Amino acid sequence: MNRMFAIVLGAMAVIALLGFVIVPRAIKYFSNEQYDVKVNIISAEEDPDVAVPGTKDKTVARIVVEMEIIFPYGAAPEINNLRVRNEDGSDARVVWGSSQHPPDHRDIEDLSQTKFIFKEAFFPIDFKQGELLDGDRHLYTIKMPKLPYNVQPH
Repeated sequence: MNRMFAIVLGAMAVIALLGFVIVPRAIKYFSNEQYDVKVNIISAEEDPDVAVPGTKDKTVARIVVEMEIIFPYGAAPEINNLRVRNEDGSDARVVWGSSQHPPDHRDIEDLSQTKFIFKEAFFPIDFKQGELLDGDRHLYTIKMPKLPYNVQPH
């Protein structure tokens, strides 16, 4: 009786593992379904005098954004692979950080998250909405809030 109970319990554990873990991950992998990515914009403001790296006194107008991009744990791409595409399909030239505030990459096992935290990300001054991409793969639609914008993170 105990042996039969152990066999049934073991079979149920294997079926549960297959049904709730392995099969959904396999479906997501093979169907090329997008990961659950979230973007939190903490603050955003126009700055007419952003210094251009490598030049002496040249400045440009940009939207300076403090933001975080949250990925499932271990699923974050390389920061250099992140792109933003405008609504019209053209690439938005976004600079992910500065020498004073480089991007911060955090793996948070307890929350099953990987976060990119940007104290400064520089968006074109006319940016309203666009796609966050990993190469050509859509991750999230970014909508710029009405400027200036500031919210305290939770």
